[in-house]
Amino acid sequence: MVGNYGGIAPGVSKIYCAGINTNSNESYQSLVEQMLDNNVDIINMSLSINARDFLNDGFILNVYGQIAKWFDHIAYNHSVHLVAGSGNTTGTESTAQNTVSCNATAYNTITVGNVEDYLGNGSYRISAISSYSMSPSTAYKPDICAPGTKIYIRGLTTEAGATGTSCAAPMVSASIALLLQSKPTLLLKQAATKAVLLASTNTETIHNYDTVESGYRQYGAGIINIANAVSLASKNDFVNTSITYSNSEKSHYIGVGEAGRKVSVTLTFLKRIRFTSSDHTTDSFSESTLPNLNIAVYFAEDTTFSNPIVTSATTKNNVERITFIQMPNEEYVVRVTKVLPYEDNHEVLYSVAWYEYQN
Repeated sequence: MVGNYGGIAPGVSKIYCAGINTNSNESYQSLVEQMLDNNVDIINMSLSINARDFLNDGFILNVYGQIAKWFDHIAYNHSVHLVAGSGNTTGTESTAQNTVSCNATAYNTITVGNVEDYLGNGSYRISAISSYSMSPSTAYKPDICAPGTKIYIRGLTTEAGATGTSCAAPMVSASIALLLQSKPTLLLKQAATKAVLLASTNTETIHNYDTVESGYRQYGAGIINIANAVSLASKNDFVNTSITYSNSEKSHYIGVGEAGRKVSVTLTFLKRIRFTSSDHTTDSFSESTLPNLNIAVYFAEDTTFSNPIVTSATTKNNVERITFIQMPNEEYVVRVTKVLPYEDNHEVLYSVAWYEYQN
């Protein structure tokens, strides 16, 4: 179905693809191809696509395999923003760990967790059934969270509403539509769009995003705040560029703000997956080693970059996020450093975004 509807992004044109057999690669791949043929800008995946575990008559979760790599290729080689719910489980936070749907483990997908307003006054916390990953073999997921508990869908839900990351993911997809409308130059810049969203989140949650490898990652970068994201983009407080094999460092001036305010800085980059030809459904593909890009913030006067104020620490992700408190009358520079070499010498497409919180 194609049509114009209301909601978070009134007037947006939607294409619905229903009846997907998530056990069939050909099914979801052909439907994504159809959407690409219709020049869609955002693909929302409120479904789980997982590999079958025939031995135990179930599904294999939280694996970065053929399914996720296929989606990484689509995001890297096409001008489309991919959004997916992280998945749902039952029980407690401990049972939700490392249960992310395979399609949602893709590095280039914006993976969304589900938060609930448990007091009814805007006090959000992660839903106990919202899947997240701390596995050493995958990226940390989700990337971001959105309300996905007791969501009322006209004509489709009862008074109790619907719950799950399938409800949270469309909140982010619709927010991206608003962001692209306000800043059309982001349309072809998937890394920049992700960086803008992740730099401007609400982070006052039980477990904040941190850069400690053993830290909780249920919330990703925090809870989406589209007003913050639009404000960030309108000020052009982001860069979208690349770093080459021979160029190991780049610096970006982020200016001066008000003393005492917190600034969030986020780096994202795209993982490259290449197919052997234009056939996306049957051809084999080659996978580039994930580069290790780190970020650090310096005073602008530190031209030798010898005394970082704060640095990132993750080693296996394509997202880096750090925060710092501004000092009086100081200007700042963020430094992007390529730490590890990668074998095929390809150019890494990355973006850095920064947001100054007002309180």
